[in-house]
Amino acid sequence: MSPEATSDEVSFGCIRDIRGIRDVFQKFPNFPRKGSKKFTQYSSERPEITSHDEESNKAKTTKGKIESTKGEKMNLKKQIAVIVLALTATTSPVWSQDRQPLPSPTAHTLHGTWRVTRTAVDCITGQDILSFPAIMTFNQGGTYTGYGVPPGGDPGQGTEYGVWQREPGSHNYSNRAVFYSYTAEGDFDGRGEATEAIQLTTADSFTGTGTVQIFDADGNLIATICATSTGTRFE
Repeated sequence: MSPEATSDEVSFGCIRDIRGIRDVFQKFPNFPRKGSKKFTQYSSERPEITSHDEESNKAKTTKGKIESTKGEKMNLKKQIAVIVLALTATTSPVWSQDRQPLPSPTAHTLHGTWRVTRTAVDCITGQDILSFPAIMTFNQGGTYTGYGVPPGGDPGQGTEYGVWQREPGSHNYSNRAVFYSYTAEGDFDGRGEATEAIQLTTADSFTGTGTVQIFDADGNLIATICATSTGTRFE
């Protein structure tokens, strides 16, 4: 049976197999009838006389044949019962598996799209500096895309790309993202790299803390910004 077979295919396959087991019970053999003995024309010849012992032996032989046939029928019944039970045992797990409800793809996992509020904070004092909305999407397979533009930023440069993964602990995750910046003339101006630790507080909400490092066009680190975030699942 192919692992890719659906429950319907398995069910129809079993019906065909069971229907194929036809007429397995053999009929009783046709025993020859006794013909009447013809007497000879001559008075000197005597008819053949069957002794009592011979009649008894014939009766035992006939009885033995009948009992043997009954035994064969019982064996065939047992064989069919075993085949039917084997087919049922083979298909039942597939049917029960199909009946089981599928788990929600977003239940208690970061996978999905989130509406997020990001807040830049002072890395030393922890004081809030500014907040702004963002969108974060954690794709199945561990890739990430997002969009967020702080006040005064260029709306055309808010796209983020990165990766995410599960971390040890209860509903803990990590996310790394990168975004590029360009001048008004279209020249490359630098990049930002964000690292964030995220924890699911419920199936539909999370909190996060992280840092954003800003590099110039030559790859030199010019600033480090700390941030917090809160997210609500978008459905």
